[in-house]
Amino acid sequence: MRETEHQKGADHTRGVCARNGQGRQGVTNGFQELIEGWDGAGVVVHFDAATEAWFFVALHDATLGPPTGGCRMKIYPRPAEGLLDAMRLSRGMTYNCAVAGLGFGGGKSVIALRAPLRGEERAALLRRFGRFLEGLHGAYWTGEDMGTTPDDMATIAEESRFVHGVVGRDSRTGTREAVDPGPYTAQGVLAGIQGALEHTEGSSDLSGTSVLIQGVGDVGAPLARLMKEAWA
Repeated sequence: MRETEHQKGADHTRGVCARNGQGRQGVTNGFQELIEGWDGAGVVVHFDAATEAWFFVALHDATLGPPTGGCRMKIYPRPAEGLLDAMRLSRGMTYNCAVAGLGFGGGKSVIALRAPLRGEERAALLRRFGRFLEGLHGAYWTGEDMGTTPDDMATIAEESRFVHGVVGRDSRTGTREAVDPGPYTAQGVLAGIQGALEHTEGSSDLSGTSVLIQGVGDVGAPLARLMKEAWA
């Protein structure tokens, strides 16, 4: 895609900006092959010494606007697998945003954990990620993804302006509030199923159709309700 003025915010991150205060040069060098074979604009990498977690922000393309994409948080056997996740998902976001005409480019962030985090330890990590995100000055916008919640986004937004889906503050507690994107994602999945049926069967009518939903979580549960309403 053609480079435009929107890429100026990401130009300084072209290649790899490795901020590793623990001297883990061997681990950092393990990322080299992945980055050299990637067609994206840049990757930003940070090691969180307090939890031994890694922050990866993959900026795939900024032709149509600043890169944007959700923040995934999970345990990975190796940090490089978290980097690979961020890079491949950011590439998909480039095309998602272009098709939807959203005025954003493709990006993705991954917090690669060594072990589960709960309570204040988790919240503190997210606040540090928020400060890390704020330090990119709008080169990347984030939102909820697998392993993160609306409450997590509200915590990140305490430290950064560049978080989608945060709508304001609770009038009683003063804490930030975030919208749950799960039901909207479920609507998109339903539209995709109906489009596939229209293409293959000539009708998007789900009446009498059997649909297997793997998991009834933040997206699966509202999708199941939509399917029931559609008589599947």
